[in-house]
Amino acid sequence: MQELVFSLKLTNTDSVACAMRGYPVLSFLGANGTPLPFVYRHRPNADFAFPAGAPRRFILKPFASGYVLVVKQECVGPDGRSATRLTVLAPSLQAGTLPWVVPLNGIRPQIFLCTGADAAAENVVAVSPVVPLAKDLY
Repeated sequence: MQELVFSLKLTNTDSVACAMRGYPVLSFLGANGTPLPFVYRHRPNADFAFPAGAPRRFILKPFASGYVLVVKQECVGPDGRSATRLTVLAPSLQAGTLPWVVPLNGIRPQIFLCTGADAAAENVVAVSPVVPLAKDLY
């Protein structure tokens, strides 16, 4: 079974630095805008290693970026519902802050909700902590 692996670059577009530590909150949305019922985990499966250790705190300076790794197994039996958008809430943002919305139009392969015997494992999305350097993801 193939894994879909991609990274997200979170850029501080504010003129003020912010502290980052922990995991972003992700939600893949379907065509009607409702969240697809994936299970999000901060622990990877045995086939893929995330950055070692607990999430580290770092300062994200203005216009600097932090990075996140996302892993999901491809479906053996997709049910036809695919993600059209991804919402991302960085771990440093305060309650009430709106998440970033990332359109997924044209992204290949598509992120499908899975059905069938392997659906429990295939509908897990593993999310890494935010790290200050892209090289820290691997």
